[in-house]
Parts: sequence; C-alpha cells; structure tokens
Amino acid sequence: MRVLPGSHCEDPLPHQDLYYDDNLLTRSQEIVGVDESRAVLMPLATGEMSLHNVSITHASGPNRSADRCIGLSMHYMPAGTRQLNAEGDCASLVRGKGRYGCFELSRKPRTMVTR
Repeated sequence: MRVLPGSHCEDPLPHQDLYYDDNLLTRSQEIVGVDESRAVLMPLATGEMSLHNVSITHASGPNRSADRCIGLSMHYMPAGTRQLNAEGDCASLVRGKGRYGCFELSRKPRTMVTR
C-alpha cells in the first residue's frame, strides 16, 4: 500500500476506468497523473488492514502471492447524500429511514449471527 500524504486536503484527481479482468476493483480505476515521487509506502503484513480517509490518494501493487486478496470498502454518510455517478451503486441503511431515494437499498440479511 502507498499513499500521497495530504492528498485528502486537495481537489480529487481524475480517475480512469480501465476494466482489467484481473483487477480487484470493479472498474479497475487508476488516477491519472500521479506524482509517484510524493508517494509514501505504508506496508501491510498478512492479515492487516488500512483505515484511511476515502479522499486520500492510495494504491497497492498487484497481488503476487498464491493467496487471494480481499478488499472491503465502507463509507458511512447521511442518508440524503447523493453520489455524482451512482449508476448501479447500492447502500445498506444502518439507522433511520431511507426516505431520500439516493441509493438502491441492499437486501437485509435473512439471519443474524449472535454470540
């Protein structure tokens, strides 16, 4: 993992959708014109994860191990938030009522595991 320090305070950089078959990202997004000399390595060991501001410019190289790579992205936001390009996006309502219609709501789980 590598990040561009302070990039979360700057205007978002343009992304390019590449749709690579072997990319974990749905659209294989890449940021155009990144100054890699500003990048800082943030190594993650097996089983570790990164929690960071969604706006910080970040990337990781290809998974060269024999094991799978898992990515999970969670964004908590007010129910009335609208996304500029929300085509095909859905959300889970975690509190309140979804009366704004900004996202297609995900199906609720049929069962809940408690311990």
